[in-house]
Amino acid sequence: MNPHKIRPLFILASITGMLLLFGCGKSIQTEDLVNEPPSATTEAGSPHPTAWSVDASNADGPESLILHGDPLMLFPAEILQMKNLKELDLEGNDLIEIPSGMGQLENLERLVLSSNLFSELPPGIGQLRKLKTLVLSYTPFLSELPAEIGQLENLEELILEESSLYELPPEIGQLQNLRVLNLKDCQLTTLPAEIGQLENLETLILSENLFAEFPSEITQLSNLKELDMGYNQFIDLPPEIRQLGSLEILCVQNNQFGELPPEIGALTNLERLDLTSTDLEELPTEIGQLANLRMLKLSWNMLSEFPTEIGSLENLEELDLRGNLLTELSTEIEKLNQLRVFNISSNMFTELPLGIMQFKELEALFLSDIPVGELPQEFFRLTNLSELDLTGTFLRELPAAISDLQELRILNLCGNQLMALPSEIGALENLEILTLSYNMLSDLPVEFGNLRNLEVLELDANYFPQFPSGLDENTHLRSLNLHGNEIVSLPPQIGQLRPLTHLQLGANQLAQLPPEIGQLENLVELDLSGNLLVDLPSEIGHLSSLEILRLSYNKLSGLPSEIGQLEKLGDLDLRDNQLTMLPPEIGQLDRLVFLVLANNRLTEIPTEITQMESLGLLDLTDNPIDVVPQEICEMAGLNIWPSLCGE
Repeated sequence: MNPHKIRPLFILASITGMLLLFGCGKSIQTEDLVNEPPSATTEAGSPHPTAWSVDASNADGPESLILHGDPLMLFPAEILQMKNLKELDLEGNDLIEIPSGMGQLENLERLVLSSNLFSELPPGIGQLRKLKTLVLSYTPFLSELPAEIGQLENLEELILEESSLYELPPEIGQLQNLRVLNLKDCQLTTLPAEIGQLENLETLILSENLFAEFPSEITQLSNLKELDMGYNQFIDLPPEIRQLGSLEILCVQNNQFGELPPEIGALTNLERLDLTSTDLEELPTEIGQLANLRMLKLSWNMLSEFPTEIGSLENLEELDLRGNLLTELSTEIEKLNQLRVFNISSNMFTELPLGIMQFKELEALFLSDIPVGELPQEFFRLTNLSELDLTGTFLRELPAAISDLQELRILNLCGNQLMALPSEIGALENLEILTLSYNMLSDLPVEFGNLRNLEVLELDANYFPQFPSGLDENTHLRSLNLHGNEIVSLPPQIGQLRPLTHLQLGANQLAQLPPEIGQLENLVELDLSGNLLVDLPSEIGHLSSLEILRLSYNKLSGLPSEIGQLEKLGDLDLRDNQLTMLPPEIGQLDRLVFLVLANNRLTEIPTEITQMESLGLLDLTDNPIDVVPQEICEMAGLNIWPSLCGE
């Protein structure tokens, strides 16, 4: 099922802030919908949409009806009386059957039935002659389509992503107006020959299926502009690929065909070509004929020499060569004057390829796992860079000239040998994400506080003995990772980092927390695992937005009663502490799903836990508890580890 299934009872089309159902010159407001019976409720206490009706005064019926809910298992019969319906959206219900009378909705132009549980469509679907869009995605039990699907003469879009289709009916070829056909992640192994009759088809998505051969029928689709056949099992591209002269996007990533046919050069309208993980050892010279190509992905192949033919692609803007066997770049690459994104990470270079200095228009450059050692002065002429990845490049220092890269928004320096940062780093006023994990840093320059737009800072696995000074000046910081340092205390100034939503302080040497920690009212995740904490301040209860709290591997002997104020908490990890009891207030955590108490000293648990209506896991492993109270054992949906409930 679709993981993004929408849960509210009814979501109706909205205009000027009001939720409305649109009719012929009039609107049906939400109060015109009547839920029956009013006493039926879900477990959460909200109305159970087993039946509903529309006010009879709206006899003409609406033109648009959007009902997203759970669980509307039966198709409401009243809908079939709405003769003016042009749009019907029933996404995200648990419908087990589509009625045979669906064909009565003769004015329907858009029908969305995705994320439901029905296993077939009725033949009457073919009567919807005005239908232009049919969405059947995320229907795990739909394995075939009726032959009547071919009667939808005006259909332009057919979306079947993540259904269980194993074949298409031959009648699919009758859909002469079809422009978009999405069959991603189905169970298809072949296509019917009739699919070649879809002369107006422009987009065909067949990725993540089970094709062992490239379907020859596709090559008849002369107007096709986008073809995605990534993540299949075919081992070659046929020469007939040249017949797809209108193609602008071709994605065949994660197949094992090993080589490209020379006929690929006939696709002169191609703008995007994805050949990721296709076992390529070389490229045909004809690839240089793709004069309109703007994006070329060749990552994770076996190219040992830079394809000189790429130098002919003068309109290329994005080139991905990561994960190959390249040892040097050809001088031909200097012809790519329009290059904006360049990735040569994880190759076999022994030094920084100097050819990249020619790309004055570069906006994103990825050089991870290249033993650069040091950056030459010329490198900092790439002043248009907004993203730079230097992960694992053996950098021992960051030159002061880093300040010349004024457009940088993302800078990744993870896994190097940096012991200090230059003061000039403070000049990168546009920087938003900075990754400095796995270095040898113990302090930050004073100028670091000038990074006023910094939102994400990764400093884990360094050698900070204390909380880095000046961070309280980074007023936009949302995520801060200091996991795996040597920090012994937190300053009161930490409370000034109010925008923080994620704070990782695990694997340090913290023995206590300052009361000011409670000022971080926007914090969603707090990781304090692997420290030396013996207690928590009562102010911990002020973290009203907290959803995840990790306190494992500390020395806590108890919890403050204020822990019960964390009303949004869903995950509480307290394993490997020294807890002997839990406060009764813990029962107030009615959104808690995971409560992990393994390897503590608990001899009993409070019966107030029965108030936790959302609790799904209670881990009591390696505690001296013999029996769990029966009322806790009887909680619906609760898994208790180990099983300590009586018979």
